[in-house]
Amino acid sequence: MKGRFPVIWLRDCSPDPVTYSVGPAMIARNLTMNEFDVEQSPKDVRFENDELVIDWEDTQSRFDSTWLRIRNPSDEKATDLRRRVYLFPERTWGKDEIETRLKKFDHNAVMNDDKTLHDFLEAVCMDGIAVIQNGPTGTRRAVPDIGERIGLIHNTHFG
Repeated sequence: MKGRFPVIWLRDCSPDPVTYSVGPAMIARNLTMNEFDVEQSPKDVRFENDELVIDWEDTQSRFDSTWLRIRNPSDEKATDLRRRVYLFPERTWGKDEIETRLKKFDHNAVMNDDKTLHDFLEAVCMDGIAVIQNGPTGTRRAVPDIGERIGLIHNTHFG
């Protein structure tokens, strides 16, 4: 396999415990952007057992060849595959489009019907916005309950 990978991108994506905490529910970033040294360089780069190994000042990165092949930024096929798998077709909008296209969902339906939840999440992915209406009042649990309905809530450095 051949590929051109930006060195600082490899450091940023490094699957080591200094950079990321990996748990059963999610992967959380440990290394914050204000701590990230964009001027750093590898101390050593080598291949071991089908892995690219990079030694940095504070950690070691190990990248499996399959992982690299899928993410190879210099491979047009890999880039096209990532776009097809991970990205919805882009839909831009302005005031007129948002007035006609803004999707609204009933809170009860989002919380109790899997199809409605799917449609809500798809609208957020496609348009970047969707509205949940008719939610409960007088409670502080409404937003956390929606978060738990979507997935597991995990404390991260984002808050």
